[in-house]
Amino acid sequence: MNILNTVKDTCSMLSMSRTTFYAIVKAGEIRAVKLGNRTLVHKDEIERFIGSLARLE
Repeated sequence: MNILNTVKDTCSMLSMSRTTFYAIVKAGEIRAVKLGNRTLVHKDEIERFIGSLARLE
């Protein structure tokens, strides 16, 4: 995993669509950064999001 991941890579890692990704960003559940025209997500943010997900029991 790169330190900064593209939207495409992040969606692939999280098995979600771009639409779902942007909805989650808009809701504040994932923080993304802009670098020029690119939207990127820090690896620690991806790991934090995964840790925040509810677990099935």
